[in-house]
Amino acid sequence: MLKRTKIRMIGLSLLALGLASPIAGMAGTDTVVLRLKNADFEVRGALKSFDGDKYVVESSSFGVLSLTAAQFDCEGAACMATALARPERVDDSLASTLDLVSASAVEPERFRIAGSDTISRELMPAIIRDYAASIGGGVEQLVGALPDQTEFKVFDGNRALVASVGIDRTSPSAAFRAVARGRADVAVSTRPIDPVEQAELRRIAPLARPDEHEHVIALDGLAVIVSPDRPLASLPADKLAAIFSGKVRTWQELGLSGGAINIYVAGDAAGSDDITGLVLKSSGARLAPAARRLASEFEVSDAVTRDPDGIGLTSYAMLRNAKAAGIIGPCGITQLPSEFAIKAEEYPLSRRLYLYTAGEPVAATAGRLVRYANSDAAQAMIRDTAFMDQTVVASPAVAEGERIKAWLATAAPGQLERAMTRNLTAETGDGVRLSITFRFRIGSSQLDAKALQDLARLASLLKEPAYKGKTIVLAGFTDSVGTPAANGRLSIKRAGQVRQALLAAAGPGTFDASRIVAEGFGPAAPVACDDGADGNNKNRRVEVWIRDRPAVVRSVEDERDEPVVRRKKRKRSG
Repeated sequence: MLKRTKIRMIGLSLLALGLASPIAGMAGTDTVVLRLKNADFEVRGALKSFDGDKYVVESSSFGVLSLTAAQFDCEGAACMATALARPERVDDSLASTLDLVSASAVEPERFRIAGSDTISRELMPAIIRDYAASIGGGVEQLVGALPDQTEFKVFDGNRALVASVGIDRTSPSAAFRAVARGRADVAVSTRPIDPVEQAELRRIAPLARPDEHEHVIALDGLAVIVSPDRPLASLPADKLAAIFSGKVRTWQELGLSGGAINIYVAGDAAGSDDITGLVLKSSGARLAPAARRLASEFEVSDAVTRDPDGIGLTSYAMLRNAKAAGIIGPCGITQLPSEFAIKAEEYPLSRRLYLYTAGEPVAATAGRLVRYANSDAAQAMIRDTAFMDQTVVASPAVAEGERIKAWLATAAPGQLERAMTRNLTAETGDGVRLSITFRFRIGSSQLDAKALQDLARLASLLKEPAYKGKTIVLAGFTDSVGTPAANGRLSIKRAGQVRQALLAAAGPGTFDASRIVAEGFGPAAPVACDDGADGNNKNRRVEVWIRDRPAVVRSVEDERDEPVVRRKKRKRSG
């Protein structure tokens, strides 16, 4: 017995749906019967054409129909597609007056995405379009009733409506509330969710793992920009906060020539939230009332370029003709914005672009879209946008050596830390460092959301021919809190944890485990100042180094509890 399926009739013409692709003409008009698969519905009429995808049938009951071939069984001599020839142009007289699809074949979903204007205006629409293309379909974009609303209709390869996706451009805080209260399915943000907001999501989905709430889709770095005519190479972090809060108002106060400092920022939705979170939060100050708010970060960059007394904050990807200034930490570590520093998340004003959900979204398409955003295909698309993708880049040992020398010259490390630094140079001096840097959840020994995503990314990368026979050194580090010996043990424990997770992500027998070694170097060669939670967290890391020399460590399990210096002496003594 055939299953009864409701038939949905859409009163739109073939041309209105954008389906009028060239179709094959027929010499005759033979009668055929088209039966909907798994349903008790059939159409009888003259087969006018068939293009390998759709039948065009003239029926006395329904008029001219365009029917998706994959959903119908065709009976009749004219059903032989190989007997049809393709015309040079479309016969508009065959435009369908009705299109039939099975309602059970595609159930369109509705869901909403809310959040940061920085992502919602350009990046999310691009991801939605790319996702639709990945399933062989396309999108239609409609402007919402309000200026900060947009709706996308996602169609599959058969032009069936898969989902209607609404985007509300608002602040990250409002987006988190919308998801927590069921008014949105996905929140987009340029800042991490805070503990109170996270608790609200967990209340809705208490069984979800942390990585089912938080998804990192891209990276960005906010650059401090000045005019190319401004002789300024770098600024202390505290002076930067004083400028943007209005406490420092003239260039003379910084010992430089010029008049009043003109501050340029993007409008509330795009820029102020980021400035408050990254630049002013530690000082507890607010953005200066005199700051000039522009519509976009592109406009900020152009305005600062033209103004010798201007200073601004914009995405590193949107520098255009402005000049980026370095940031000097209180301990003297200076960081300039660069692709590697941002991807390794060592630049002080680097940021992640997040998607947040309350566990797995109810709308299946929303879940697929979130997963697609972190796929290799989506990352390739992100590379062509104003943001930074998560593909891996390398830094030569000589560049990293400058960081080590600077630390030795300014930090006055103790004997054990100096020994750890010498070991670090010996182990990595002839290699290259990859931008993948594993970090941990604050106050936890668990890898954070990006680190979990990077495990799969690194496992895939190491399977490429270029890495055949290479040694992968996982170099663990800590902050400076605690004794050097304890930190040495903790750093190698963290590196060993990443090693085991990497082997598990790659799968058994994927590559020679002896090629992957875990080393620990305690607080040596920090990438940030240990002056607060953010700096401490940046220093609690596991770096990834690639070298040609074979591994010299027997196994991480044998050495995980030994101080680094003693372990090194034992290796040298054989």
